[in-house]
Amino acid sequence: MMKEQSMKTDDVARHDATRDNEPYEVPPNPGPRPGMEQDYRTVQAAAARLGLDEQALRARCRRAARKVDNNVIAELGGGIVAIKLGSSWRIRFPAG
Repeated sequence: MMKEQSMKTDDVARHDATRDNEPYEVPPNPGPRPGMEQDYRTVQAAAARLGLDEQALRARCRRAARKVDNNVIAELGGGIVAIKLGSSWRIRFPAG
C-alpha cells in the first residue's frame, strides 16, 4: 500500500514539474464590453449628483428593493438603478 502511494506522489511531482516548464501567457484585458461603460457610483457620490441626503437615498433604495435572481436591485426611476453589493448600495445612472 505504501508503494502505491509513493508511485502516485511521484506521478504528481513529475506532472507538476512539466507544468512549471511550460510558458504561460496572460491574456490581454479586453476592457469593458460594449454598453458596459456605465459605472456604479457610491451612495455619497450619487446623493451629491441627485441633490439628496445620503440617508434619504439609502431609504429610497430600501423601499424600492426587490430580489432578482441572487441580486437585490432598486429601480429609482429615470433609468437610475441601485444594486446591493454586500451591505452597501451602488447606483448606476443612465448614459447621457
